Amino acid sequence: MNISASLLILTLVAPPRRAAQADCPNHSLAGCTPALVAMVNRASATLDSLARLPTPSNASAADRPIAVRFGAWLRQAAARLARLGALARKQKAAPLPGSGKALTPFGQQTLALQARLLTEGQQYAMATAQLKVRHEAAMASIRNIR
Repeated sequence: MNISASLLILTLVAPPRRAAQADCPNHSLAGCTPALVAMVNRASATLDSLARLPTPSNASAADRPIAVRFGAWLRQAAARLARLGALARKQKAAPLPGSGKALTPFGQQTLALQARLLTEGQQYAMATAQLKVRHEAAMASIRNIR
């Protein structure tokens, strides 16, 4: 993959910022907007597709083991996001306020997972330009969950 292809991936993964979306009503899974669930699922698919890209042939010997670990981390991150998205799809109607039923904080779970993934992703320092673009595409995908 060359630099222009990498930049194309980055522009596809990181669309322009939109106005802030409203949070999930009452922060429950069932009260969550379909748009937020779709973003979580899209980020999962993006990370999974980035994990499947081969290590560039021009990657230095020092970058190769990092690229392998980064690919494994991308697969794990995609699986965690997919589980969160699947959990949101399985929920029933949101409990009524004052019903005494506990709410599942989807918005809080999403933010916590996003913060963990961003922190974990910072440990991968890439020297090869193509791997840097892949890393930035993954981080942009995680940051775009709103």
